Amino acid sequence: MEAATIIQARKELQAPKIVRKVFLICGILSPLLYVGADILAGILYAGYSFTSQAISELFAIGAPTSGLIVLLFTVSSVLLVAFVLSVWMSAGWNRALRAMALMMVGNAVNGLVLWNIVFSYASKVGADLSTLWLAERISTYVYDLWQVVLPIVLLREEKRPGAIR
Repeated sequence: MEAATIIQARKELQAPKIVRKVFLICGILSPLLYVGADILAGILYAGYSFTSQAISELFAIGAPTSGLIVLLFTVSSVLLVAFVLSVWMSAGWNRALRAMALMMVGNAVNGLVLWNIVFSYASKVGADLSTLWLAERISTYVYDLWQVVLPIVLLREEKRPGAIR
């Protein structure tokens, strides 16, 4: 094999690695954007209380922060989908990682569809969501925390000899 052919083959192998790394970084950015959007919208929403109101009230129909939060949460969900692709690409034949990727797709669909539509509508029609505020915020932030840790672990794993590729 000629030297030029070997160099070209190596470049072609590097492209998927770069894409996977970029998508893994999306896994770090997605939850940071989500939490940042929650905090920003909570500050911008006059009278909003982080301790007595749910995240979903920030994007309820008629909420002053609705347009901003729907946009930022949608971007966060798109970043999550990119991250899921990187998990799938990193999984190889590891069924546990592939199963986790599928569960994360479900979370992204939840973020894109259910939260943006169902909770917006429920908040508009006056459903009592006040009892959900603590559970909603805690479960979201705990999920976001592990979502930051997982891509860091996968990025470190790539540097190890014999790593999952």
